[in-house]
Amino acid sequence: MSFRKSNRNASKSRRNQSPAQRKKAFIARNLHVRKHDEVMAYLYNYETLEAERMLKITKRLLAEKQA
Repeated sequence: MSFRKSNRNASKSRRNQSPAQRKKAFIARNLHVRKHDEVMAYLYNYETLEAERMLKITKRLLAEKQA
């Protein structure tokens, strides 16, 4: 029930905004999503690089053991 109430209030507050305010809010939401995507891409890239480093170390250690 509280979800509906809060959603209704959000809708009312949007109606009370000027078109410029709505546009600013829209841009802010999109920037937040974009920033989140950039952070996630960075973390994914970092994990990939870390995995590659670990593979190189493992291969080197295996080669040393065999030699």
